[in-house]
Amino acid sequence: MEQSLRTSRDLVVDKSVLSASTYISRKVTNRCKNIKKSDNRNTLNVFPNVDDIRNIFFFRNKRISSCVGDDDFNEKLSNELILLIFKWLPKKDLVQCTMVCKRWHEITYNEILWKNLDLYRKTLKEITLQQILSRGVRILRLAQAKIITSVIREMNVRYDNDCTYKLQYLDLSMAMILPDNLASLLSKCKDLKKLSLESCTLNAACCKELSYCTKLEVLNLAMCEGIDLKGILDILKLRSLIELNVAWCSLDKESVTILCKMLPPTITRLNISGCREVIIDYDIEELIRSCPNIIELDLSDCSVLTDKTILNILNLTKLEHLSLSRSYNISTLSYLELERMPRMEYLDIFSLLPKSVPNKLKINKFLFSSIARPTIGNQSGTIWGLRVRN
Repeated sequence: MEQSLRTSRDLVVDKSVLSASTYISRKVTNRCKNIKKSDNRNTLNVFPNVDDIRNIFFFRNKRISSCVGDDDFNEKLSNELILLIFKWLPKKDLVQCTMVCKRWHEITYNEILWKNLDLYRKTLKEITLQQILSRGVRILRLAQAKIITSVIREMNVRYDNDCTYKLQYLDLSMAMILPDNLASLLSKCKDLKKLSLESCTLNAACCKELSYCTKLEVLNLAMCEGIDLKGILDILKLRSLIELNVAWCSLDKESVTILCKMLPPTITRLNISGCREVIIDYDIEELIRSCPNIIELDLSDCSVLTDKTILNILNLTKLEHLSLSRSYNISTLSYLELERMPRMEYLDIFSLLPKSVPNKLKINKFLFSSIARPTIGNQSGTIWGLRVRN
């Protein structure tokens, strides 16, 4: 029996745990039956020897991994390769990847994965927006989005109060955001090149923060509320503007006069429609002196302008597109003078179609102005020609 037990130690058992336990139990039971009582009946040798106990423990061989080598498949991929794979994932899946492991969490925060982002009509908290921008987003669409402010916002230390974002293209058209929150956001976005705040409510702090965005080239303030003379003076500090839209901003006469006199000469596309009785012929004359390189000009719904404005516009030798819809004080014959302009191509005069139309010009081809607007027509997945959707 002892020789049989020694032989069993050299065997490699490749059975299930249940069959191995049954096998050992049978061996131990047979061994115990052969134990004899000693002369001293008070002591019994009821335990097997050490060799018998060792035979109870069996170790199964480790299963061979399906991957070659000791490491798993994830560890064999470099961070660069995983990053290239993540570039094909939508943002929703990237958020899920951050919770897989610490390594993936660090990779998913790479700025390459968050270059552009579309949050159209989304509802998000202010702290969430700050966390998103801290990932290095450069192109962001927040049109018709709703930014919620926490009730205990003022009681806590602001998130990344001293940080600056790398945002360059921002669309906040018709977004629901408080003026103070908007000013706080603009204070951290000094690299902005194109910005749309259409139908947003501004205050003095917003206009002041705008004046520090010296790289701004395109600014859309159409139908904004809260812009006064001080705000106009702050906006006029932006001397790199190429496109400006201040249509229907309810500006007073003094603000319009200052705007026309002090606009930067870099302006090539300008929309100041909706001024009604505030803007006059003299303001247009000053405007042409300030911005002689205008290519597209929208003066619709400026009802006080007269034929003198047409004569002043003739000095804009680079003008290609002019809108004078519903400017009822301009005679229809004056529009024939525009045919003399060398580059003039489009003329929008809705509700004022003259009896004799210039043959050279294309009349009423554009119902809405596209000046400084981020999205035109059915280009819903882009802002200013840059793709934001996955």
